[in-house]
Amino acid sequence: MAHAHKHFGAEKVVRGETPHASADMNVTPLIDVLLVLLIIFMATLPLTQRGVDINLPLETKTPTQPQDNTQVMLEYTNSRQITVNHQPVTIGDLESRLRDIFDAYWNSPQVYPVEAILGESADREEARRDFDHLVDDGEQMMSVTVPPFDILGYGPISDDLDSGRLGLVWGTAVAFADQPAKVMSTSAEMARSMSARMNVMDRVMESKSEVVISSPYLIPGSTGVQAFGDLRKRNVKVTILTNSFAANDEPLAHAGYARYRVELLRNGIDIYELSPTRIQHNERLMLPGASLGRLHAKTAVIDQSTVYIGSVNLDPRSESLNTELGIFARCPELAKEVIRVINISKLQSSYRLRFTPDGRSLEWLATDDRGDVVLSQEPEVTPFMRFQQMWAAPFVPEQLL
Repeated sequence: MAHAHKHFGAEKVVRGETPHASADMNVTPLIDVLLVLLIIFMATLPLTQRGVDINLPLETKTPTQPQDNTQVMLEYTNSRQITVNHQPVTIGDLESRLRDIFDAYWNSPQVYPVEAILGESADREEARRDFDHLVDDGEQMMSVTVPPFDILGYGPISDDLDSGRLGLVWGTAVAFADQPAKVMSTSAEMARSMSARMNVMDRVMESKSEVVISSPYLIPGSTGVQAFGDLRKRNVKVTILTNSFAANDEPLAHAGYARYRVELLRNGIDIYELSPTRIQHNERLMLPGASLGRLHAKTAVIDQSTVYIGSVNLDPRSESLNTELGIFARCPELAKEVIRVINISKLQSSYRLRFTPDGRSLEWLATDDRGDVVLSQEPEVTPFMRFQQMWAAPFVPEQLL
């Protein structure tokens, strides 16, 4: 008997189909690229950081003194009266009062002796000689060439001191400083309550006609942008001089500033960014450290009569992390001189920021012998610097900038 062999599947007809494009994106290659870029960022970020390895001593069980969180206020009026925290003192006991304030600061629990961090040297005299060599002959001093006259035409102050002819201008001065306990604050609000930065902004907000500010690191935050906007609503002219991206020795701090400069411009703030190339080519701007091509002075002039000079930057670190100090001096003569210095810097060694005609992007404007120079990108910046900032900035909290 013949058997028919049944071939399974033979009855099915398989038809070829033309493959169609899928609307789903294959994100695997994109993820691989992002991981590679993240690894590059993690590898290059430490190269931008500078520091010294230290070993802090262990905390000891010592009785802690109650912290006095009030600020230190030193006042010297044009009538030559001196007060410390509104307590009148005479010339005779001023030194002892200031010495007490200094000792209270450096003997606070938040301050460590250098020996406790770096260790004691076996030969203190040799350590002293090494220190003097670094200060007097180190790289940072070799890069400074002191000109015979400064930007305003004055000679070195050492010549005046040696000759006993020190020229002074008189005015009312107030000095203020943070307390060391600020660094132990458990919240940003607590730190701000002890911050010298608040004194600066309080004085700025009291201005009636004009504010001129020089701040190397400028990260105003939304609150600062609003404060400057409020000044403009009162027709107070606000001019700010800060470092450009190329001049900034902390690129991440520039990224924090760049987040707010558009809004500052929209609020009518005049912004100038210092150019390292232009400051080196400017023969008139002969200041110590000019070869570095960056801004370091923290100053402000209010209503052409009150001058601030100190360590406070308009950034989160000065507000809640660092301990700062400063002096406000009501002296129109001094204010005039400080404005002259800032004007020379901003007009001859800086770029002025403005919007393009369509208002969608920024331009950097400068003037040289050939006329106006208009740039559409951050000036004097390499592609690697742009790449590094683009990928590093989102990972750094603004509070740490």
